[in-house]
Amino acid sequence: MRNKFTKKDFDKMFHTNDDCLEWIKNQQYPNGIECPTCKKITKHHKISKRPVYECDYCGHQISPLATTIFCKSTTPLRVWFGAIYEMATTRSGYSAKALQRKYGVTYKTAWRMFKERPFFGWGPGTYMFKYAPFQLEREKTEISTNAADLGNAHSEYIGPLSESGFPGMLSFLSIVILTIITGVRCWFHARNRKVRILSLSLLLGLITYYLHGLLNNFLDTDKASALFWGFTAAIVSIDIYHRDRQKR
Repeated sequence: MRNKFTKKDFDKMFHTNDDCLEWIKNQQYPNGIECPTCKKITKHHKISKRPVYECDYCGHQISPLATTIFCKSTTPLRVWFGAIYEMATTRSGYSAKALQRKYGVTYKTAWRMFKERPFFGWGPGTYMFKYAPFQLEREKTEISTNAADLGNAHSEYIGPLSESGFPGMLSFLSIVILTIITGVRCWFHARNRKVRILSLSLLLGLITYYLHGLLNNFLDTDKASALFWGFTAAIVSIDIYHRDRQKR
């Protein structure tokens, strides 16, 4: 019978982010990494503080995460692997709230940062550098850090509030409100049934993310932001097109 893979085994095998990255590399390249420049399998070494490996001969760099769900994610690999382990080994399931309590930095820290500097915040993109002193001891998790290499506010609304104060959150809210108004206007004025369906589909997709953004944030990743701004641009384009036609 197969031995059970315990939490102790997991912690020993995946103790650091580099351990997780090494495991992914071995799964992606079981026979070694073939350098596209050297045209053969060569020795590669890990680049410090980056999830990439560099060829010892020509210096070409390759990332084992490039074709995985972890690509461009701001969440540390250790957290990804821990969440996957919990979900795979818990018979009764593991709720998203339980994962957040164990692995995530909650929006409460961001709220305390906002109260310290409510008007202009701490500066765009500074959350991970500033949040540690605002996190209470009882809220700390196994990924809490002072190294300024991870952490986010878990909210598209509270995040800008902590980093840019009232102007930051109001800017995002204005985008949300104006996009909804524009989407409804497109649906109302479009005469073509397909355009009406397209406008409504784009708007509903964005509203879904607006609601999701209350408790999480992914706009700092290219995969989510490309869809978010792409849907927004499509609604604006439809609106401009119909405005031009009405003037004619």
